[in-house]
Amino acid sequence: MKTSPVSCAGHGKLPEFLARRVVVQDLGHTTPCLEWDAALHLGYGWVSHKGKPQLAHRLAYEAINGPIPEGPVKDRTHCPQGHAYAGDNLIIAKSGAKVCRICKRASDARRRARHV
Repeated sequence: MKTSPVSCAGHGKLPEFLARRVVVQDLGHTTPCLEWDAALHLGYGWVSHKGKPQLAHRLAYEAINGPIPEGPVKDRTHCPQGHAYAGDNLIIAKSGAKVCRICKRASDARRRARHV
């Protein structure tokens, strides 16, 4: 079920242009999974904003936290939904990217349900 605006664990709300493309799923974790339900490229959500394609997770981060700091980012140990990239939950894609198995299963199930 799509909801809007989407609250992000008490940190703020997603703007409408992002929230309408998110499916909120309560999978029993500390916070619900926010699954992108629109265009994907290499596993990342994309949205046209201000006339150009942009990464959805970066726009969401900036909407809630402000500008993304300059410089390198430390190695991520959790997916954007907060699941650990560890053990059986970690998939390394052919590109070398980390993929969360929990999120991938949920995303695959949603796609299968839409195409039935």
